[in-house]
Amino acid sequence: MLVSRDVILTYINDKGMVLPMSFFSPFFLLGCREQMQNNISSEKLTGNDGEILTGMSTDIRHIEITGFFDAAVGRRGMEGEMKKVFNTGCAGTLEYFHTVDRRHYTINCLLDKTPEVAWGNARVEFVVNLKCLDPYWYGEEIINQIPPYSFTFMNAGDSTAGFVCELSGSASAPFIKNTSGSEIAFVANLSNGLLKITSLPNKSLVEVNGHNAMKYLTDAARRKFFLLEIGTNTINYGAASGTAGLSAKLAYKPRYLGTF
Repeated sequence: MLVSRDVILTYINDKGMVLPMSFFSPFFLLGCREQMQNNISSEKLTGNDGEILTGMSTDIRHIEITGFFDAAVGRRGMEGEMKKVFNTGCAGTLEYFHTVDRRHYTINCLLDKTPEVAWGNARVEFVVNLKCLDPYWYGEEIINQIPPYSFTFMNAGDSTAGFVCELSGSASAPFIKNTSGSEIAFVANLSNGLLKITSLPNKSLVEVNGHNAMKYLTDAARRKFFLLEIGTNTINYGAASGTAGLSAKLAYKPRYLGTF
């Protein structure tokens, strides 16, 4: 990650405690290094040169933040504040904000260990090591109203992305699907209500007016929760009857391999 006078990194732990780091913060930001490995699986076939690809998966992300704070005044208090916010007892979120182009990203983190704090170069230097089990940086949520009855758009991220689609109104057996044929179909009537379909990498759920409605999904052959593909996506919605009585919107957070 490139660190400059325009970048602010802010850590927020799950207890709501906040610590900003930047060129103009008491906690001066020197650098931020990231490491994320691509796990490549392959197989050797007898008599063949090389190996054949059998799969790929992205490993967890490691982040190391370095900086310093003034050693002359309040050193003990600032060290205590840093260790209280970067607390090994709870998870947190690291926020990246670029003050010029207003880009904003977040990533969920765990502390690898208590921050290292040491006297050096007439100042107190610190090192924070974070582990991100979900390796992606997330952009701000994008919400699109879907025109009748299809919507084509670009996934702005570097990876597939989950989404939440809301169908509101009245119809019989409403559904959404993509151009690959994956479909999530609801087999009951929607009567002046809200059908919310959540399709995330770690969560698949269908709700009607805020209540779990998974039992009203179709058989497994048509129950295919899908993700938004990298690049162009087309989402269609409709119903067995009464499609004109529906309106739809789709929201997602693009996932990025890094901040920029």
